[in-house]
Amino acid sequence: MSSAEIKGNGLGGPKSLAITLIIGGIIGWIGAFALTLERLHVAANPDATLSCDLNVFISCKSVMLTPQAKLFGFPNPLIGIAAFMAPILVGFGILQALGGANPGRFPVLSIFSASLTCLLIGGVMLVIYLGVLRLLKVPEVEVLAKPIKKLFGR
Repeated sequence: MSSAEIKGNGLGGPKSLAITLIIGGIIGWIGAFALTLERLHVAANPDATLSCDLNVFISCKSVMLTPQAKLFGFPNPLIGIAAFMAPILVGFGILQALGGANPGRFPVLSIFSASLTCLLIGGVMLVIYLGVLRLLKVPEVEVLAKPIKKLFGR
């Protein structure tokens, strides 16, 4: 499929995905930031009326005061502030991989560098995945970690 055929479909392919990820990530980050400010407002004044309280039945304040609203000991919207940076970074990464502002150019110069990049990203993703499993205290991770602990004398 030539680049003229790709441009002719009206969607733009991966670039539209990248732009959607960036815009969605920014909107989500702003929402998480607003909820964090609301949570700090509730912490300072528990009787306050919040902008996200629509009526008696739809109220974010009643949810903010439950124990589940502090999953790891701090307010959940703080997780959202960190997590919504991921789609923004992925979107910019896709734009960069597609050549950024230079149409028709692909910066990956060789199969070796592309493979190395995939291996590095896969390794980082594996470390993050195992770290999350460890934080959630999954028993299978303990079995996996035993040889590594023996290797380092722990």
